[in-house]
Amino acid sequence: MFRQLLDKAEPGDQVGVLLRGVKRDDIRRGMVISAPKSVTQHNRAKVKLYMLSKDEGGRDKPLMPGSQIHVYSKTFDCPCLIGMEGNREMLMPGEDAPAVLDMHKRMVIEPGQRFTIRSGGSTSGYGVVVEALPDSDGSKWK
Repeated sequence: MFRQLLDKAEPGDQVGVLLRGVKRDDIRRGMVISAPKSVTQHNRAKVKLYMLSKDEGGRDKPLMPGSQIHVYSKTFDCPCLIGMEGNREMLMPGEDAPAVLDMHKRMVIEPGQRFTIRSGGSTSGYGVVVEALPDSDGSKWK
């Protein structure tokens, strides 16, 4: 990427950026640089989850509503609480289902964005964002 003009940088790319009028102390690793109003941050999302089966290296226990997981997507990782949609009481290993993620902090997410679910130090599933939802007040995290 040395001395090249880029429209986009992906996770793992090493880039240098000249930001006029921005002090070095105002930014830090992991921040998103974007054109004004081109991306939005949310702390809730409707998602489609797939939990790995035990044979695939996943959990042997179901994922229950209110469970805390860790979501990794693009350059961020964030603790999340799981909410099941409909009357579903749990998500068994090897199953997929719609769900709602309540994130500990606001993140840049958009429909179609993929993520990895980790818990207990290992990958337990995958998912894709279906829709960003209105922010919650964060009371679930207090």
